[in-house]
Amino acid sequence: MTLSRDMSEANRPVDGAYAQAIEMLDRGESPAAVEQKLIALGVTAAAAKGILASYAGATAQAASSDGKTEMQFGALSSGGGLLVLLYSGIGSVVGWLGLVAGAVSIYRGWSKRTS
Repeated sequence: MTLSRDMSEANRPVDGAYAQAIEMLDRGESPAAVEQKLIALGVTAAAAKGILASYAGATAQAASSDGKTEMQFGALSSGGGLLVLLYSGIGSVVGWLGLVAGAVSIYRGWSKRTS
């Protein structure tokens, strides 16, 4: 075996470490506490930091994706409300409800994507 291969195997996380880290983080434990528990399980410090970094990236990507979906729903709702208003007249409660609900949904999705 070469030295580089030995080093990569040494930095490889213990089997199930990712799943255990996700469970702990989803329960609300702090990343520092999770890192210490992973190290106690036999995961190297570098691998533990990598697991936490990949979790943080995945949650940020999921939140951004959720924001995009909410913005798309808001655009459809606003467009539908506008069409109802144009067809039924400005006094249509359903049209205004769709327009306002869509605008709120667009704002919420935008705020998720920017955070």
